Amino acid sequence: MQRIIGLILIVALTIAASLASRFRDTLWAGYRDYVSPYLTELPAGPPRPALSPRIVVVLVRALRMDASRQMDTLNDLRRRGADVTLMLDAPTYRLPRWLTLISGASAQVHGVTNNYPARLGSADTLIRQAQANGRNTAFIGSQQFDEVLGAGAGRFELTEGLDINARDDVAITATLSALNDPLTPSSLVFTELALLEESARFGQRSYESAINATDRRLRTLLDAIDLNTTTLIVVSDRGVIFGPAGALDGGDESEVARAPMVLAGAGIRPNSQALIYATDFAPTLAALTGAPMPVHAQGQIALSVLTASGASATNTAGADTPPMFNELMWASAAQLAAFYEAWSEVVDTPRFAAEALRLHESRIRNGEVAAYQSFVMSVTAQAQAARDRRLATERAQRLPALMAAGLLALAIALITIGRRMWQPVVGAALYLPAWYAFAYFARRDRLSLSLFPDSNPALFFTDFERSAAISLGLLCLLAAATTGEQEDGLEAISTVMSTLTIVMIAHLAIVIGFYWQWGFDFTWNLPASSALVMVLLALSHVSALSTQVSPTLPDLPVPLIAAIVTLVVYSLARQRAERNRRRWWR
Repeated sequence: MQRIIGLILIVALTIAASLASRFRDTLWAGYRDYVSPYLTELPAGPPRPALSPRIVVVLVRALRMDASRQMDTLNDLRRRGADVTLMLDAPTYRLPRWLTLISGASAQVHGVTNNYPARLGSADTLIRQAQANGRNTAFIGSQQFDEVLGAGAGRFELTEGLDINARDDVAITATLSALNDPLTPSSLVFTELALLEESARFGQRSYESAINATDRRLRTLLDAIDLNTTTLIVVSDRGVIFGPAGALDGGDESEVARAPMVLAGAGIRPNSQALIYATDFAPTLAALTGAPMPVHAQGQIALSVLTASGASATNTAGADTPPMFNELMWASAAQLAAFYEAWSEVVDTPRFAAEALRLHESRIRNGEVAAYQSFVMSVTAQAQAARDRRLATERAQRLPALMAAGLLALAIALITIGRRMWQPVVGAALYLPAWYAFAYFARRDRLSLSLFPDSNPALFFTDFERSAAISLGLLCLLAAATTGEQEDGLEAISTVMSTLTIVMIAHLAIVIGFYWQWGFDFTWNLPASSALVMVLLALSHVSALSTQVSPTLPDLPVPLIAAIVTLVVYSLARQRAERNRRRWWR
């Protein structure tokens, strides 16, 4: 029976490889094409007086925090205004971060998880609110920059298609032109600087050489505007990390997920600092422009970096808080309450935000910053608790299926191992830590979305499968070399196939664990990015049993090839064992 199991496993493992590949692609497609259920229409609040008459937002793509500290112009702005660190959450690809910055919503709410979504969604944005309330807006940058941020803008200047060293110069010139237009000057300008990101593709040295060039362009802009009447905001959409293939983003590494933001000029408190979330950017910009808060925003206003008429906005008793800040805090609190009331319906949990607002209402209206911050923390904590309860309920519902899958995997493992077949267990126990050490130290793989360049995992999966197939082939050779004492070639094949099966069951356990934690259908919640990457890697390891050598050739079934090689290795090992036995008897 044990001999026949080896032949059965050849077919089973080959089929499993094909199924794993398809399921991995389906799982990624579910994450990539996630449709947010939270984008219901909500009423916008009223406009308010602006803290600044003109605002220029310069989005420097892929500007790392450490690189920003090397830029003299940014350091000058920091001394004049506010030095802010933005905390980003995965996915930190370019497009999801842009939408978070202008909407105040996380990817789970605005629904975009990659750079090339099937749909952009309909999350409300600060830009939409500013345009609806009379702000003359202008956008200078790439076509995608305009499509995402500037739909319906009064003015758009395209810099895409120009020489990499010229496009940012054109962007700065166009920005000054939009501000100084004698007929229709723009009061809200978004400018995209792309040299850093473009240079990062050629490696870290090229990136570092582009830092000074970007800083010089920012100096040109700074010297041409009056900070008494204009607010200048320089913000990065995310950082990058440098690997063997160039610059990478998308993950939650500190170099990627901590981005600089520097503000100076009208409405900005000098010599201030703050650590805020990316979702706080849109409410803070709404406070500066006087526009209503984006209705799907999840963040709060960074009050510590704002000022109005020189008055303080940090007094917890509210005595020195100007009336303008009272309005700001109330507008933000009311918007958050409305959003989380609608959010509660989607998550199927009792509503909590309106009650929390009622408890804090009088103090917020009286200008108590502490009350506003307490309300934000309260609704955020209650939302997290509601999310955790919903996940716990779904996990309990999946528990019977989880237990059944676990028992099935255990039964397959016991049948596969059989009697006195210690080689599969030992081989798998040695292989798994060796493979993960190789992946971590040699391949530099991490449980991070930064493994997928430009949010497209196809090339990574191909490379990963090729490496995994080679390692599995080496495992088969080593396992076959231990079969010299077995009775015949079929038993040797069973040993090798059993070793492969134990390795695949270990990766199946990762898939089962992911199913229990997050499920396979992302309808209201996105999984933790590290857990998603882990299960995709596990499925890729299984799919490596059917590997592609060339795009023009069919996939090669590793189990079948391993069985053929095992027969050859077994015959050699058998002959050697016979010689050793005869020598011993002599």
